[in-house]
Amino acid sequence: KAQMAKLFQKDRTNIGRHISNIFKEKELDEKRKSLNEINEQFKGFELRETELEKAIEEAKKEFGDRLFDFTEFWLNRGIHPEYGLGRLPSYFLNNPPNGKFVVPSNIDVVEKESIYFPPDSFNQLIIEDGVRIIENAAFYRMWGLKELNIPDSVIEIKENAFANCINIEKVTLGKGLKILDNSALSAFRKCNQIVLHEGLQKIGQHCFHLWEKLESITIPNSVTEMGPLAFFDCTSLKEAYIGDRLTYIDRSCFKQCASLNKVRLPDSIMVINDEAFLDCTSLTTINLPEELLTVGIQAFRNTLIGKVDLPSVVKIDVRAFEGCAALYSININDNCRVIGDYAFKDCIQLTELNLPSAMKYISWGLCENCTNLEQVTFGTNIEEIRSDAFKNCGDLIIYFEGTKEQWKKIYNSKAFTNTYFTVNCTDGKIV
Repeated sequence: KAQMAKLFQKDRTNIGRHISNIFKEKELDEKRKSLNEINEQFKGFELRETELEKAIEEAKKEFGDRLFDFTEFWLNRGIHPEYGLGRLPSYFLNNPPNGKFVVPSNIDVVEKESIYFPPDSFNQLIIEDGVRIIENAAFYRMWGLKELNIPDSVIEIKENAFANCINIEKVTLGKGLKILDNSALSAFRKCNQIVLHEGLQKIGQHCFHLWEKLESITIPNSVTEMGPLAFFDCTSLKEAYIGDRLTYIDRSCFKQCASLNKVRLPDSIMVINDEAFLDCTSLTTINLPEELLTVGIQAFRNTLIGKVDLPSVVKIDVRAFEGCAALYSININDNCRVIGDYAFKDCIQLTELNLPSAMKYISWGLCENCTNLEQVTFGTNIEEIRSDAFKNCGDLIIYFEGTKEQWKKIYNSKAFTNTYFTVNCTDGKIV
């Protein structure tokens, strides 16, 4: 301990505490106490006391009067006793780097939860070209950072790697990046732009959650996976352009992006999942692909889209378009079998609705409170009209493609509460 205290210019108490922690965490075997025994764990990298002293003297020249610690010595040599060369260890990072932190090029992998410093310990992070992977939570909640530059050598940023670095204002991602994992860059509240390069393949869930100043996003054509809540609560986001290799928009992907008014979807999209655009209260322009098959639960609830064409859709789920106060026209594929409960509730500008002939029932509250709805058409495959389907719809004309007798079999008075209606059947009118 005395030698180490002298070599590292540390108090013996600090040295003792550090060694105790290493043994306690089983990061080194307590029985291996000599330099020679420890050297064996370095897989061929041999340290002699003279080499150690020489390295320390060199470090002093490099770092000036600042105390030299375990961090710089091992970090600059890219050594980990258990993992070998090229991995950044967590237990050698116990001392704050005094404002600047450098991950050198000889580090291949930044280990998970590497940084145990207080959130404001450093305000400058330099990741040198050569680093390939940044593991889970490696730089989690580093509030002091204001800028993040990822070199081209990095291919993967894993879960929560930079999550909650809330003061970052500028991000540059390398062109070699392939995977942005779950919450990798979440809650960069002050960052207003990001460029995603071709070659990126995955955007994990919550990846850009709470980027409150982000205004526009373009998803590269190379992206094949974009997880749930990827852009959830990006409240300043106005435009989103989606690359042409995605086949679905995942759950809550753009939920509560209150400023979003324009979305460009590729023809490859076949599914828009639950809550994908829920509460995007400024959304007026979106091109729905012709091959779209499924619109999920609350997918467009409380948006401002005006006209919807769904030539291939087979399922419109519960509350999919509820509260779309500007929706005046919707055209639905005749082979659509399911339109869920309250799918068009509170669509106060909707005037006409032609229900698909493949449907077997009209769901609960389907057009409740559609106060300007004037005309509804449906066929003889309908076996049931459920309660509140046309509640509070004012004056309504129904065109039923069956007889009066067939109408009587499916009629449910609770479906038309507070609605005055007439029914035109093939053999006459019912008032």
